[in-house]
Amino acid sequence: ITIIDTYIQYLVGVLFLRPGRIFIILHLPILAILNIFGLVTDQDLKLRFLKSIAGGIQRDRLQRWTKIFVRFQMLFNTRRKAIEKLDYHKSQGDILVLASASFDFYVRPIAHFLKFDYVISTKSCWTKDGKLIPEINGNNLKGEYKLNEIKRILGDKIHKTNSIVYTDHISDLPLLEFANEAYVVNPNRQMKTTAAYKNFIILKW
Repeated sequence: ITIIDTYIQYLVGVLFLRPGRIFIILHLPILAILNIFGLVTDQDLKLRFLKSIAGGIQRDRLQRWTKIFVRFQMLFNTRRKAIEKLDYHKSQGDILVLASASFDFYVRPIAHFLKFDYVISTKSCWTKDGKLIPEINGNNLKGEYKLNEIKRILGDKIHKTNSIVYTDHISDLPLLEFANEAYVVNPNRQMKTTAAYKNFIILKW
């Protein structure tokens, strides 16, 4: 749906709210490089970014930024063809599910704005007094975890013969293999190779 990744965009906005954090994020580019070489896991990198930039922020303060962020995404970072495809599926009476490994505190507002029927995302953790804990409540919603959560929420509404999946990420391979119709959107080289091997349909949005 979005043109570029939302997580870093979101955290950059949080950093503007907390400029003092600039002094404790200097190590993050090094961690990102280590992640490329497989020395830091995706989940650990995700949480280290969250801790360094947004850890401890009050929920109401984060929500105010989220409202601005969602408007920005809708105006400047959504793919026109993706929105057209959403409208098409709505007109067909299909059940729309936004499933993302990103955190719920901004994925859910985006899904609500786009009128998805269900939203599945990585769950955040909060203290009793409403401060963000830089941890994951449950699983990082990628791969099999994402597919299993979709099956759990939809129950008998979903099965292999009636499911359509759109994705651009290799971690969603379990979803693509489960679906009756599997579409790979704007794939990178690895994803394009996998799509060709698995006979997934490639879309250019």
